[in-house]
Amino acid sequence: MKRLIEIVGALLFLFIATFVGLYFGNHYLEKKGIELVDRPLHYDFVLKNGTIVDGTGKGRYKADIGLKKGKVAFIGIIQPPADVKVIDASGLLILPGFVNLYSRLDGTADGSTAFDGLVKQGYTTTLSGYGALAQEDVTKHLEQAARSGLPINYAVLAGHQGLFNLLKDQQEKSEKMVEEPALEYGQVPPPPKTAEQPKPNVDDLLQELSTSLEQGAFGLTIDFDDQLGRQLTFEEMTKLAKALQEKGAVLALTLPPASANPDVLLQRVISLHKETKVRTLLSPWGYFGNASDERLTAMEQDLRGAYMSTKEIYTCLYPSTRQSAGVKQTLQRAMAHYPAEQIEILEVGGENPKTLVGKTLAEIAQERSLTPDGAAKELTSAGLVQVTIRSSNQERIQRLASDPFVALTVDSGQGNGSEYSTDAVKDFLGRFVKGQNLFSWEETAMKLAARPCAILGIEDRGSIKTGNWADLVVIDPALLSPTSQVKKSGIRHVFVNGAMVYSQGKMPSEGQGKGQLLRFKSKPLMPEPIQEPQTTPVPSTDDEEEE
Repeated sequence: MKRLIEIVGALLFLFIATFVGLYFGNHYLEKKGIELVDRPLHYDFVLKNGTIVDGTGKGRYKADIGLKKGKVAFIGIIQPPADVKVIDASGLLILPGFVNLYSRLDGTADGSTAFDGLVKQGYTTTLSGYGALAQEDVTKHLEQAARSGLPINYAVLAGHQGLFNLLKDQQEKSEKMVEEPALEYGQVPPPPKTAEQPKPNVDDLLQELSTSLEQGAFGLTIDFDDQLGRQLTFEEMTKLAKALQEKGAVLALTLPPASANPDVLLQRVISLHKETKVRTLLSPWGYFGNASDERLTAMEQDLRGAYMSTKEIYTCLYPSTRQSAGVKQTLQRAMAHYPAEQIEILEVGGENPKTLVGKTLAEIAQERSLTPDGAAKELTSAGLVQVTIRSSNQERIQRLASDPFVALTVDSGQGNGSEYSTDAVKDFLGRFVKGQNLFSWEETAMKLAARPCAILGIEDRGSIKTGNWADLVVIDPALLSPTSQVKKSGIRHVFVNGAMVYSQGKMPSEGQGKGQLLRFKSKPLMPEPIQEPQTTPVPSTDDEEEE
C-alpha cells in the first residue's frame, strides 16, 4: 500500500511539474514570438475597417487585416480578442510597403537612423550598393548590416568598384614611386606619381560577379560616370550582362549626368539589353531632366519601344520637385554644365559642413554676399566638394511618371543625409494621385511596390495577400496636399515584417531593427504584374477560415 501511495504521489508531482513547466514555458515562448499551439484569432496587430489597395492591380476593397508572426495571417472580417492591438483604419488606405530601387545609403556605414527618412515615406525595402560595398565580400557586408539593427528590409547590388577590388594586389604591385630630385629647405614636395590602374580581366570580373550573386547580391551596378565604369568595353559589358541574365539577376546602370551625345550611349544600352535580354534598370534623370523637348521625346520613344518588346528594361524616376540628376560629382565639373541654382552640396570640408549640405551653390553665394564663382572658391579651398544636381520640372515628372517603363523611387541621399528628399513621396501622392488624379491608387501601389518587387524577383512582398510578409503603409488621403508646404505627409503607419516601425510621426523603439536582409536566389525573374479589371471581392470572415 505504501508503495502504491509513493507511485501515485510521484505521478501527481510529475503531472504538476509538467503542467507548470508547459504553462510558464509557453508563456515565455509567446513573449519571444514563438507559439506551440496556433490560435487563429490571436494576432499581433489587427487593422480594422481599412480600404485595401493590394498591389495586384485589382480594385480596392474594405476588409480587416490580421498580422501574425511577421506576415499577413488573414484578410476579411475579424473580431479579435481584447488583448490584441487594434488600429482603426476607417477612412484610411492600406497599401503594400514601398520598395526603393535606388539608394546610396550603406547599411554598414551610415547606421540605422539614416534609413528613417525612407521609412517615414512608406518605404519598407531598399536596394543599395551603387558603387562599392563597404567590404569586398557581400556576405561580410550583409552580416555587418544585420548587426546595425535596420528598420527597413535591405538588399544590395554588387558595385563594379567592389568587383574591381580583386585587382588591388595587382595595382599595388604596379604602383611605382618616381624618384624626385633633392629638394631645398622649405620647398614643398610634389605629389607622388603612380601608374594607371590596370585594365580588369573580364574573366576575373565574371568569377567575382558569380561569387557576389551566390552571396546574396541581386545584381550588378555600373556607373558610366566613374573611371572604372568607363573602362569596360561593349563586349565586356555583354559578357557580364549575359551572366546576370542566366542567373535572373539585374543590371543597374547609372548614366552620366552630362554627356556630349546622350542618345548614342542610350542606344548602346538598349542594344545591350536587346542582345542579352538582361533585366535592366537605368538611372538617367540627368538625361531626362536637362534634355531638350525634342531629345526627350526621342529618348522616350526609344525606351518605350525597348520596354514593349521585352518588358525587361526600366528607368528610375524620383517623383519629387527635388530631383537628383545622377551620381555625385565634383563642384568644378558641375559648374561647367549647370547653373548655380541646380548645384546642390552633398559633401564639403571645412567648419560646420552640415549647415551647407542640402543647399544650392546659389543659396550659399547669397548668404555670403558672393558671386557663385566666389562661393565655389571658398568651398573648394577647404578640400574636395561633392555635389548633385537639382531639377524641379513638374511637367516632366508628370509626363515621365506615367510611362510604362518607369519605376518610381526616391533618392535617399548620401551618407547620413536621411532628411534628403523627404518630400518625394508626399509630393507625388499629394500632387499627382490626390490633387490631379493622374494616377489611381491601384496604379500607385503597382508602381511603388509590386513592380519593384517583380523587377528584383521578390515573391513574398509587394502585394497584400495571406502568407506574404506584412510590409504595409497606412495612408490618410485627407492629410495629403498637392503642395509641399503642408508638414503632415498623410503616412500614418508603416509596418515592416509585421512590426510597427512608424506611427503618427514617431519611430517606436520596439519597431526598430525589424528589417530583414534580403538575399538573391538564382531563378527566372518574375513577370511584371498585370493590370486587371477592377472588381470588389467579398471579404470572408474568421469563421470561414477556421472551417
